[in-house]
Amino acid sequence: MTTIRTINGFGKRVVVTGIGLVTPVGIGTDETWKNLIGGKSGRTAVTSFDASNYL
Repeated sequence: MTTIRTINGFGKRVVVTGIGLVTPVGIGTDETWKNLIGGKSGRTAVTSFDASNYL
């Protein structure tokens, strides 16, 4: 099922196509669980901004 909604009347839309896991270690329950059990990490260095104030 696809739902399209207008937000605040400004023409911005949100499309919801389903509910499921989207994680750094996989997309979907099976892939995510398999990768977690296999020891895969979703952790990585922050490179999109200066995170030195958060260390």
